[in-house]
Amino acid sequence: MNNYARITRNLGLASVVGIHALGQAFAGTYENLEYGYNNDYSYPSYTTYFYITGYTGSPVDLIVPGVIQDDVYGEITILNLNSNSYPLNNTHGIANGTFAGCTSLKSIVLPEGLGSIGDGAFKGCTSLSSITLPSSLYKIGGNYYGASSVFEGCTSLKNINLPDGISSISSATFKGCTSLTSITLPSSLNTLGSNAFEGCTSLNSIVLPEGLDSIGDGAFKGCTNLASITLPSSLNSIEARAFEGCTSLAQITLPDELEYIPYEAFKGCTSLASIALPESLNFIDSNAFEGCTSLTQITLPDEASIIGRETFEGCNNLTTITLGADFEGIGYEYGEGEGYLEDSETLAEELTELPKLTNINVSAENEDFTSVDGVLYNDDKTELIAFPAGRTGNFVIPAHVKTIGECAFSNSKLTSITIPDTVTFIDEYAFDGASQLQSISIPDKFATELGGMRLPSSLAFETLVKAITNKIASGTNNYGLSIKSDLNSYTTKTDAANYASKSEVSNFALKNDLPQAVAKVLADIDASLGPAPVITSDLATLTLARGKAMTYNTNTNFSATAFSAVGLPAGLNINPVTGVISGKPSRKGTFSAFIYAGIPGGATTTSVKVFIVN
Repeated sequence: MNNYARITRNLGLASVVGIHALGQAFAGTYENLEYGYNNDYSYPSYTTYFYITGYTGSPVDLIVPGVIQDDVYGEITILNLNSNSYPLNNTHGIANGTFAGCTSLKSIVLPEGLGSIGDGAFKGCTSLSSITLPSSLYKIGGNYYGASSVFEGCTSLKNINLPDGISSISSATFKGCTSLTSITLPSSLNTLGSNAFEGCTSLNSIVLPEGLDSIGDGAFKGCTNLASITLPSSLNSIEARAFEGCTSLAQITLPDELEYIPYEAFKGCTSLASIALPESLNFIDSNAFEGCTSLTQITLPDEASIIGRETFEGCNNLTTITLGADFEGIGYEYGEGEGYLEDSETLAEELTELPKLTNINVSAENEDFTSVDGVLYNDDKTELIAFPAGRTGNFVIPAHVKTIGECAFSNSKLTSITIPDTVTFIDEYAFDGASQLQSISIPDKFATELGGMRLPSSLAFETLVKAITNKIASGTNNYGLSIKSDLNSYTTKTDAANYASKSEVSNFALKNDLPQAVAKVLADIDASLGPAPVITSDLATLTLARGKAMTYNTNTNFSATAFSAVGLPAGLNINPVTGVISGKPSRKGTFSAFIYAGIPGGATTTSVKVFIVN
């Protein structure tokens, strides 16, 4: 009987016999144990190997005999095999699914001579609390790719000793063994498969033996009581989500040769307060430490050149981060020497989302970044990249700064910022989310640009007044067009404040929507300048992909030669002559952009275009 599958049931005790490989045949039943055989025709000998395939009885405790009686073969020794026996796979041993679902089985003793246990052999044996494995056992599961689950769901199993000779624990072998408190691993172990101990919520500590080379995806995921784990120096590979959700793990030391921390490796380890990163480390993947709320400081080794997006997202108690000598920024690594590096604005966005961060330190050997008093700058200190969001009080930007980058002061808790005249560029998102900012001293040359900046409501009205004052005093609107004399009466800051207090203007400002407030001001000014061109381009919502190049043409009903825009997504710009909007959006979100089009000697028109960046 080849390629067969049978299910036997007796008194609520189910045993599923898996689909066996060609050449296996049903032999018989002995004391409720079903067994089959496999013929090995390898020259020069002819051998028949026997294996257990199922069970039809219903005991609570079972001792599997080493010898059975067969009507044809007589006395048979089950699996008395040596290391050279053919073949070391699912054609012998306890077959796949043999005792699966035996919910009444409490204990089992397996005989010496047994070599292997098939995939899912004891899966779902929810009452199994004791199992004795023979010293001859060399393989547990792994007969089919993606299978195993040998003891998965054995919720009563409290401890188990694996004999020497086992080199691999296959995927999901002990997954969901919620009562498992201790396990002895053999010195011969070199591979720990994916999800091997996932959901073992009673496992408190484990020592991984020297010689272990790799830990698979999600191997200890959801082991919520795991407080201590010893990693061997031989370990050189940890896969994604290996320790995700280990909420009791307080500290861990990674081995010296480890080069890579994968995606979500320690995500949700809420008790992790200390982790020693090896000097060999060169890449930390996205979300590796997401939600590690007890982590207060982290030092990246000198060779760690790239970290992925959201590596430290949700690390809300992180106060100090130190970047190593080779650190280049946020990015991705596809393989040896291949990858993608984001711009410094992405790094700023990531750092300023850490609410208690007070110091961003940089190795003196780093050639791309530098730090002064815990503030991050580019290498020559001409660009202020990121100010720690956890600091409070006042800050005077140093005179060596020329550029204030995107997200530089995002989410800042500062109440006052002074900007020197040496600054020549301020990104519109530089102060985004700085909700406690009450005062900002800014050079007059930036007054016309303030309306397009994302400023907190605490500054909105004051800044709007300054913007209107500047526009009125200069006698021009956004495009250098003349303003009629009847508007020149607004010449003082008091007049500007009165103008800004108009309900339709101030309401916009106090809702932290300065682009609309300034748009209203310009619309009032432009109303006296005669007919304006009408934007005829499709103004439907446009959905864009972050980092992907785009182009949008601003068309009008007659030739406009002066264009500008307020509120565009970061990374996009408008050509002031042609009206073409282009670039690569670098920030996710929904953006209402005001697009202005004008002609010499005439008024401007305003249209709203919504951009959604994913």
